[in-house]
Amino acid sequence: MDLGIRIPTGMPITKVANYIKRCEDLGFTSVGVVDHQHSSRDVFITLALAAAQTSSITLYPAVSNPITRHSMVLASIAYSLEEIAPGRIMIPIGAGFHSVRNINHAQSTVAQMRVTIEEIRHLLRGEEVYPGITEGKMTRLHNSPPPIYVCATGFKMTRLAGEVGDGGFLMTGIHPNNIEEAKSLVAEGATLSGRDPSKIPLTFVSAIHMENDMETAWEWSRSLCYNWIRDKHRVKWLMKAGVKLPKVEREEDLTIDHLRELCEVIGLFGTPEYCINKIKFLETNYGITSLFLQPTTTYDMPEETIGFLASSLQNITNSS
Repeated sequence: MDLGIRIPTGMPITKVANYIKRCEDLGFTSVGVVDHQHSSRDVFITLALAAAQTSSITLYPAVSNPITRHSMVLASIAYSLEEIAPGRIMIPIGAGFHSVRNINHAQSTVAQMRVTIEEIRHLLRGEEVYPGITEGKMTRLHNSPPPIYVCATGFKMTRLAGEVGDGGFLMTGIHPNNIEEAKSLVAEGATLSGRDPSKIPLTFVSAIHMENDMETAWEWSRSLCYNWIRDKHRVKWLMKAGVKLPKVEREEDLTIDHLRELCEVIGLFGTPEYCINKIKFLETNYGITSLFLQPTTTYDMPEETIGFLASSLQNITNSS
């Protein structure tokens, strides 16, 4: 299995790059670096430095969007990174959340996402995208472009991943019902474009928090669980998983049973043994070949997560 982990920005760039090298040495197959400009560090400069210090790990922003950077800017960045680390770059693009909200913009629509992905693909082939504009296409392209993934939370965006993406970066939860539905939606999108769904790689995104006992881990999920039941896209995935939605006004009102049920959908919350066994279960029983872990510490290095996983990484990533 390909196993990736989210790394924050907001710390000295050299420190983050060194940490990514450590992740490679431990056995992670990919690292996604948070793309939040309000962290005062640029994700792509960070990835470029990390690319120069590593040799095998796949690198990507987690994740970019069509709002804070123009399509041609994203295409140029993608090509530049691929030149530094050929075959080790992918660019997931989503609707935008924190980065977009923090510049007072609305999230990208499905239609905007479609246009952005298609423009980037044409640009990376050296094709003219903006007729009548001087230098309306990219020049001096010599190498193969990196894959452009669609990061999807909602059903429509998941379908779009199959329609136009080189792959899907799926924030659908990891309940079996959701995995099957996500694959079905990707297949629908692929069919619309005359593509083979089996040729579209899928990375499932999972929150993760490990403790020495299950209930403590569930408690850590409280804010995240509350956000899921209030989010118009994520609540649909909870319903797809058969969750009976709790009617609560505050996150403090969620009971431990609510948290347990919600955690089963949202991600990996529990003891290290439980989380590792579930990763293996998802691969063996549901064909997940790529999993991206999002530790609950968004702006801190995921030391505890890496510490818990370190002894099992080689076994997990070499299992397929």
